[in-house]
Amino acid sequence: SINYNMMSLPDSSLALLIRNIPVMKRFRGQTYQKAMLQERFGDTYFALSDYGKALETYKQAYSLFAADNNHADQAYEAINVGKTYRQLKDYNKAEQYLVSAYRQNDSLHMTSYARDAAEELSSLYRSTNSWQKAYEWLGTARTLKDSLRLTEQNEKIAELQAKYETVKKDNEISLLKKDQELDHIKLQKQNVFRYGAVIVVILLALLGLLSVNR
Repeated sequence: SINYNMMSLPDSSLALLIRNIPVMKRFRGQTYQKAMLQERFGDTYFALSDYGKALETYKQAYSLFAADNNHADQAYEAINVGKTYRQLKDYNKAEQYLVSAYRQNDSLHMTSYARDAAEELSSLYRSTNSWQKAYEWLGTARTLKDSLRLTEQNEKIAELQAKYETVKKDNEISLLKKDQELDHIKLQKQNVFRYGAVIVVILLALLGLLSVNR
């Protein structure tokens, strides 16, 4: 369903989702899966510009997440409900859900979703010609976006540093093994020299004894 919507084929997405309804009804519980199915319906109806049905299914998903105490997905679903209310020009309810979504996502430290909520709020206030609020929320969204970029950069730096340390350790281990091999070869050579020297001394002693006997 997600792939169909990304390919701008919402009709195919809808047909697939409808086929899943009787399958899902056979399961008891499975609140999360049922909520996700409703969310996919909402995305598809939204893509089809059927905002009434999109709102209905998004709100069902919101209620299921709330009943399951899934605050993270509930906070995300509030964004979907709010943006759909904005399309339906019910700006008061749109503001209610989007502000709630921003606060929940911010409290849960879900920066990406908090940024999405801030962007939707900026768009909402532009629709109502509340330019000051639109500007303020746009600034909030940009600040969160910069924060995400900084976090991503730090994660990349940490990842590169970890890879560097791993390669460095591997090289150190490789060099240590080479040093051990060289030491082993050197020790073998020393042993060969020692054994050879002993054998030479023994041979010289035997030759000396033979010479004395003669």
